Amino acid sequence: MFAIYATILGIIAIYVLFKGQSAGRISIVVYATAVLATEISSHQLRSNDDFLSRLAIIDSTALACLLLVALLSKRSWPLWVSALQLNTVVAELVVITSAHNDWPIVYVLTTVWGLPTICIMAIGVLRDNRAGVTGNGFGRKAAGA
Repeated sequence: MFAIYATILGIIAIYVLFKGQSAGRISIVVYATAVLATEISSHQLRSNDDFLSRLAIIDSTALACLLLVALLSKRSWPLWVSALQLNTVVAELVVITSAHNDWPIVYVLTTVWGLPTICIMAIGVLRDNRAGVTGNGFGRKAAGA
């Protein structure tokens, strides 16, 4: 399953890296780094609880980075990406604080937002390109500009 997701992520990452401006490039690098860190952590796990704790740290760090991109960007799609990442982090926190961990459900709760997140990145970059948006995507326009 990871191989299919990694292939889709790779295709979208290449598109966003070549066609996106700074907001897209930074977002996809942050997201791909989080996916890679998660995959590495999954091979080093001592227990499911240990893995979930690591996953929460990785995804929370990614959320902080994506929120920073969203706050600095003139585009609206980075906010959607941040919202989807927030869903992932909240799902992990719910599971961590839960008394009962049913691991197949945990897997679904923590990964269900992955595909929509990268699709929003690709759609956002595509819409920016179709609208002829230029620039690096950061900063705000001055009043009257």
